[in-house]
Amino acid sequence: MRLWVVEADTRARRFYERAGFAADGGREPFEIAGVPVPEIHYVRTFG
Repeated sequence: MRLWVVEADTRARRFYERAGFAADGGREPFEIAGVPVPEIHYVRTFG
């Protein structure tokens, strides 16, 4: 499973990390109303 999380949203990042997701180093520029909002890529594998 893959998802993107806003880099500055530490609460969401902690939530996903506790759920077994891990940042894989991917970054994506995202823009809202002309304001850059960097995102980080998270992945989780299910066995």
